[in-house]
Amino acid sequence: MSLPHTYCKKCGTITYSLEKDPSKELCMMCGTLGTQQFVPEQYLDEYGDLKPGAKEQIFEELVKTSPEFDQEAYERVPLVRAQYKRQSAMLAAESQGENTSNTSSSVRCPKCGSYSVATTNRGYSLLTGFIGSGSPRNVCQKCGHKWKPGK
Repeated sequence: MSLPHTYCKKCGTITYSLEKDPSKELCMMCGTLGTQQFVPEQYLDEYGDLKPGAKEQIFEELVKTSPEFDQEAYERVPLVRAQYKRQSAMLAAESQGENTSNTSSSVRCPKCGSYSVATTNRGYSLLTGFIGSGSPRNVCQKCGHKWKPGK
């Protein structure tokens, strides 16, 4: 048998609970206390797992009709999940000894120190024509300073 499923009346998140009273838990997506409820038996199969289509039914029948329902909180759930996945991936990479820092391997402007740097090709010149027009140049997006890569 699986852990008991709960749903949040405010944002519609469906998760599990280890508590006997899930209303004492914070919702992990919207951070609200007191909105967690056990999923009723009618949405579960004989093993305690959600039946096919149960998530949609729970949202339509229990969440949307709840006075606590907040459309903005519901719309933020995918953003919170994406942020959580990014943070989890960074933590996993750090625990494996990988460098996730943007600053240690990124190009930095020698004039102002900004990490906001783009690489472009040098363009056509009236003085030199197309000579050197294909050579790359770093351009600082903050101060506009241009320099050759590797300098």
